[in-house]
Amino acid sequence: MLGGRGAVGSCSRTGHRPWLRGIPVVLLALVICLPVRAGLVDEAKLAVRLRDYPRAAMLLKSAAEQGDAEAQYQLASLYRSGRGVSKDHKQAARWLHKAADQGHVKAQYNLGVMYENGWGVAADDREARRWFARAAQEGHPMAEAKLSGAPARKDDAGASAEDPAPEERVELSAEELLRRAVRTGRSDRVSSLLKQGTPVDGRDAHGRTALMDAAERGSERIVALLLEHGAQVDAADPDGETALLGAAREGQHETVRALLGAGARHDVRDANGNTPLITAAARGHPRVVQVLLKHKAAVNAKNKKGWTAIVAADRRDQRAIVSLLAAHGAVLPKEPEPQRRASLAGLRELAAVDDRDEADAENTKPFRGWTPLMIAAWRGQTEAVRTLLAGGADVAARDKEDHTALSRAAWMGHTEIVNALLAAGASPNVRQADKRTPVIWAARSGHTDSVRSLIAAGARIDVADKQGVTPFLAAVSEGHADTAAVLLAAGATVNVAQEDGHTPLMMAAKSGRADLAEVLLRHGARVHAADNKGRTALWFGADEGDRDIVTLLLRHKADHGQQDEDGHTSLARAAMGGHEAVVIVLLRYGADVNRPSALGNTPLMLAADRGHVMIVGRLLIANADVNARNSWRESALLLAAAQGHRPVVLALLEAGADPGFRNERREDARQLALAGGYTAVAELLDSHRASRKSFLGLF
Repeated sequence: MLGGRGAVGSCSRTGHRPWLRGIPVVLLALVICLPVRAGLVDEAKLAVRLRDYPRAAMLLKSAAEQGDAEAQYQLASLYRSGRGVSKDHKQAARWLHKAADQGHVKAQYNLGVMYENGWGVAADDREARRWFARAAQEGHPMAEAKLSGAPARKDDAGASAEDPAPEERVELSAEELLRRAVRTGRSDRVSSLLKQGTPVDGRDAHGRTALMDAAERGSERIVALLLEHGAQVDAADPDGETALLGAAREGQHETVRALLGAGARHDVRDANGNTPLITAAARGHPRVVQVLLKHKAAVNAKNKKGWTAIVAADRRDQRAIVSLLAAHGAVLPKEPEPQRRASLAGLRELAAVDDRDEADAENTKPFRGWTPLMIAAWRGQTEAVRTLLAGGADVAARDKEDHTALSRAAWMGHTEIVNALLAAGASPNVRQADKRTPVIWAARSGHTDSVRSLIAAGARIDVADKQGVTPFLAAVSEGHADTAAVLLAAGATVNVAQEDGHTPLMMAAKSGRADLAEVLLRHGARVHAADNKGRTALWFGADEGDRDIVTLLLRHKADHGQQDEDGHTSLARAAMGGHEAVVIVLLRYGADVNRPSALGNTPLMLAADRGHVMIVGRLLIANADVNARNSWRESALLLAAAQGHRPVVLALLEAGADPGFRNERREDARQLALAGGYTAVAELLDSHRASRKSFLGLF
């Protein structure tokens, strides 16, 4: 192997060449070794064309160690891309330094880029500008653009869509640029600023951090970036608002999941004492409530008004959330007098409100049209119910909403009262105008004991309401696994489908209830069943990003190759949604990484189009075809460039994406980037194109 001192020494020997004796040794090295180095670089280039990267690395290292600047520059490229050598940014920076010190202009520019982004060296804007300045002195256009603060090329309007206006450029701090990038959803810009050392926990004039803004907007990729760079997950503004509280308030359930996974406290409180659970319940976000309950959020915590989450949901008529919380042990407390007076006189007083009377602002007259028996049954006043029944109260009476005392008691899960009413002759199969029965109400709210009592009394479990919802479907749709199991044991059909083809297993997958899915699978749920749009339970689990559900279904032999009406597989849906953990599981089970949709889009294209750089990386490692094209002749690179996803563009270029591809309108990646105002992406493509012309290049 050539290289090091041996190589120089071999070039310097003159004992067998008497005509060279009078030439100084240094000159001999220059005259004889330069052709040798040039030959090594030429051989290395040939090796690269033949894709023999290990041989190219060996040849370049030999020439680089002899001081050849071009070889040093190209060797840095190999270390940067991991071709022929292990990927090593520090080694790349080391060889760039050597080439740059010798005046290699492209090495100088790229060394500036390394310092700008903190690749292989500590991020240092001053050092980056020093190297940009040296390259600019030699006329390097992109170095000149870096120094001027403008992009290498502007958009059609003559101004960059990414950079601030000239009059703002000097005044904006790095923290403000980060906040702007967060608020506009620019994950690539956020990534770049964080790599340059921008403080991740800087505060704006209102005391808010970038993480709070990203969480409130549901920007999952940006939230992940901020957390990766050490953002304080429980930082609070002056009002006590944290990122978790903001995400819960806005219904960003995936962001809530990510923050909790990063260690966010679910017991934090805002200035009014509201926890994330109370906030989500009051705002009507059942999926957020589900996530918080899964992470053991306290259901009985109270705010400064004394409200728990179930009270907040009840006051805003969020019935589904009331049922969900009740199934997790939350209890609606008895209201102050006179609303909760247990005396018969009190009940009759509440029931005696004139139908024409208007309820006041405090809603103190909510029982108009109800009988005393209904009120007592709703409130859980067992002794009052018994007394009223003994006095001949009509168990079949109905209120204005067509409820009976039995349906009210079943809805609230007051099993003792349900039993008392049934014993007094109440029909277990009484139906309202919407065809709902007491067992449907009990199942919907997850009151398993009440369901058992109604079934024992002869309640039919095969009846459906006007929407086609049976007691079993009601339990499944609200995620009540124990109730569903009781109904299945009583003969409910596990594979019953609604009009749209949704099966109970699909509902469980969509709501993220792995425990319920386990129950259904145990009772013979068909894992391959598809709805009217070709979607399976696995499709829904992948689309929701639920790794536990996806893993469970795959263990039960779910087909990851099934496609919906658009040709999307479960892997495609996970890639589109940015669900990296699910992508990993599906790839582990052998999902086809290159299966195209009906329009020819592969999972890689779908992830690239949405800027999910980590998923792009996973798919590339799994041998995704980086140059596959869809029906419009678009590749993953074209899609990413058109959306301005710089990190994705960089990853695709490093994996061999062809920047010369054009879509059916004859537009290439650079043109699409400029058309969208993404000048940073266009600059990256220009840099890559220039580097390709001089062998490998760095970017």
